[in-house]
Amino acid sequence: MNVITLHPKLNHFPIALIFLAVLFEILFIWKKEDFYRRASVWMVYLGIMAAIIAAASGLLASDTLGHNSLGHDMVHDHRNIMLTATGIWAIVAILLRFTKFQTGKGRLVVLPLLIVVASLMTYGASVGGEMVFEHGTGVRVEHTDGHQDGHSLENEHSHDDHEHHH
Repeated sequence: MNVITLHPKLNHFPIALIFLAVLFEILFIWKKEDFYRRASVWMVYLGIMAAIIAAASGLLASDTLGHNSLGHDMVHDHRNIMLTATGIWAIVAILLRFTKFQTGKGRLVVLPLLIVVASLMTYGASVGGEMVFEHGTGVRVEHTDGHQDGHSLENEHSHDDHEHHH
């Protein structure tokens, strides 16, 4: 496993957790049950940890691509959108450490900020998906003649009877 293949394995967790945070926050506002408030807070905390790990893996992966890779400009757009979302998410996590944002009037800013983060994450994920699935960024392509193109860290591979070095 390399950093390019690690990022897609990690990036789904923060997206799922931000939507769960939004859902639990809405349920808390609607039902006024403390369980939903606590669940939302936990989703925010678990999610920001997952987002930081996913962002770090994405930054490491982008460093391996080079400036001539397909979709390179989109890599910058994807990075900027996701880092902005992660930054706002981190602010929400910090705010939730204070009592007035846990249970007081400060709680009124939590849902709008979570919706902003979820929206940015959705858009950033869309850009990331377009990079990979439409431009092949970070994807190794094997041609019918056995020769490979792509942006993988692995430049050597072997078959049972011989090795290839690219």
